[in-house]
Amino acid sequence: MALCLATSGLPRASAQAAQPAHAVVLDHVVAAVNDQTILASDVDDEMRLAVLDPGEAGLGVLTPQRALDQLISRALIQQQIRQEDAMAAEPVQAEVDARLTEIRKEVPACIHQNCASDAGWKTFLAMHGLKPERVESYLRSR
Repeated sequence: MALCLATSGLPRASAQAAQPAHAVVLDHVVAAVNDQTILASDVDDEMRLAVLDPGEAGLGVLTPQRALDQLISRALIQQQIRQEDAMAAEPVQAEVDARLTEIRKEVPACIHQNCASDAGWKTFLAMHGLKPERVESYLRSR
């Protein structure tokens, strides 16, 4: 499996310098895992979603480097699963719903916001800049 990491400063700076003055960089590639790219926004998203994980990540403590490492590991695992069995890569809706219910009732950060109630869950998501669809997509990929 091929893994290519983009260096953080030099290529981005030279790429920006080559762009016209009116161009705006909205996102940039921070890593490529085989044919899958990982963007800076993916790392930011992973850091926001860390609040859903129990343990250290559930406390919201996740560095950009650790978030990138997790995304790379997950991409490699998902690629391996797809190679072995395409059906195994996608959980059934009942599994996703069960995991979501578990998170809403057991993750410490969620308990403090009363996530078991729909109003508490909506407040929790808003506080962390998350949308329900993104959380479900995240749970499917995990």
